[in-house]
Amino acid sequence: MSFMMMLTYHGEGNNAVNFAKEMMESGIVEAIRKLDGCIQYAYYFPYDHQNIVILIDEWKDQDALDAYHASDLMQHVAMLREKYDLHVTSRRLIDDISNAHIDDRFLRK
Repeated sequence: MSFMMMLTYHGEGNNAVNFAKEMMESGIVEAIRKLDGCIQYAYYFPYDHQNIVILIDEWKDQDALDAYHASDLMQHVAMLREKYDLHVTSRRLIDDISNAHIDDRFLRK
């Protein structure tokens, strides 16, 4: 079963944004997206918290995420986190469609 991770990067000033920019421009994000089992890997910027960057990544299963964590790419990510002195929190998001019909009335499809 696939699952999503939501990581929130906190830093001083523009450090989190600069981290995401370097991740994109260096090709690391593109390489991660090509990994077997990576479904989504994207950064988002909260409008009202400009020193925060949110990463939403989705993996086909835990083995795919574990393989990424053991890869050289993860070492590059860790080095950039250190370079920009970022603190990270994470949440695992599991899809729960058991009550999706209740939410449908609030959505325009």
